[in-house]
Amino acid sequence: VNCWVNDGHVTGSENQAIHGINTPGLILLQNNYIAGATQNIMFGGGDPGIPGLNPTDIVIRGNDIYKPLIYKTQPPPLASVKETIEFKVGVRVLLENNIIEGCWTQGQVGFCLGLKSVNQSGAGGQLNIGHVLAETGHVTIRRNLFRNFGTGPGVSGKDPGTCVLAHDILFEENYFELMNVPQYDGTGDHLQLSNNVQNVKFRRNTFYRDPAYAAGNGSYPIHAGIVFLGNGSVPQAANSVTNLTFTDNIIQLGQYGYYASGIAQGEAAITGTTSAVNGAKVYTGNYVIGASTSGYPNTTFVSTLAAAHAAGKGVPYTTIQNYTSGVRVAR
Repeated sequence: VNCWVNDGHVTGSENQAIHGINTPGLILLQNNYIAGATQNIMFGGGDPGIPGLNPTDIVIRGNDIYKPLIYKTQPPPLASVKETIEFKVGVRVLLENNIIEGCWTQGQVGFCLGLKSVNQSGAGGQLNIGHVLAETGHVTIRRNLFRNFGTGPGVSGKDPGTCVLAHDILFEENYFELMNVPQYDGTGDHLQLSNNVQNVKFRRNTFYRDPAYAAGNGSYPIHAGIVFLGNGSVPQAANSVTNLTFTDNIIQLGQYGYYASGIAQGEAAITGTTSAVNGAKVYTGNYVIGASTSGYPNTTFVSTLAAAHAAGKGVPYTTIQNYTSGVRVAR
């Protein structure tokens, strides 16, 4: 609490400013400046010394979480950059009222946030002792400002291995801006869902990049609004999600819109009889910034962000400024 955690990097190795493995929780990170290279904040990535331990009851609130461009621009690159925040384990997590900034393609594709369950050492890992499996679940991400990143959130059920599929994840009233822009390059996807992540909800989020960044700058496109991905055994996007709610959000479609490889494109990727989503499929009240496109019968298209906010969709920037007004941006 009230700390300055700066310059967490090691040349040629993965590193974090804050890293939790061998802890049961309770954990509070509040009102800090946190700068790290591979991940600013990470839970998991190694088996705990205490068998069967999942970090639990984690609150990350009101922090300035920042990845400086010096990790990219100073030759040789200072570190392997992956995400700003990553959870490979973590139960009952609250991430709220933070400013989360800076990620680009290097070790990965510049995810602003990564969520999944991972048993790092496979079937023989310590988490399996006593029949306790690696688990990421009951995660709430709300009222944060994400900016300057290459790829939006990557939300996955798991990496290969024995674990509890990541589950019960809520994104609510977050603002995502400046995705896949110069210096902060990535896939250009607003959102990626994969590997049968369970019970995922998106409510009143704003996914928006100013169209001016695309003009005359074709190497930084918006690739897709939502991409559904498969896994090694199912290369298509089948079983990307079980139970998905996507309501009252603002998003841009980019080149491919909602895209499920080998299955469907458009709203059918979510709500179709053959789609990337199993179980409940709730898709209502969403607005897209851009020209009307076929395949989106339950989506409202508007030309400006202001028009979508006037309809009560997403979260306005002024509101997110109020939510993060207590964050001390220390740069």
